[in-house]
Amino acid sequence: MGSEEPKDPFKGVDWKAVGTELQKDPSSKPVIKKRLPKKMREIPDYYFLPRRSLAYNLGFFGACIAGGIGAGMLLEIWINKKIKEAFSYIPPKFNWDPLLVVMIARIVLYLFCDAS
Repeated sequence: MGSEEPKDPFKGVDWKAVGTELQKDPSSKPVIKKRLPKKMREIPDYYFLPRRSLAYNLGFFGACIAGGIGAGMLLEIWINKKIKEAFSYIPPKFNWDPLLVVMIARIVLYLFCDAS
């Protein structure tokens, strides 16, 4: 008579469902709660734009750079041409006559030096 084991009242209890609606009504299905992601990854819009090959990019941007350099050279030529047109008049150089130099020297000596 003493060989019978006492009945375990907690045998077969779903411990995960204790205190939930599943314990009160075992015929209902367990409700799975959906969790929100911890951190939402923000992907930029330009990430999905089509990408070009390396050869295409080198050709396209190389042509843009070469065009910019060529335009700069043409602009420089145009500016130099405008400067030459604006300053094309150069006054003739004055030729010093030796007699004129002697006369100017005598006047300076007479005015600024005491010739007594």
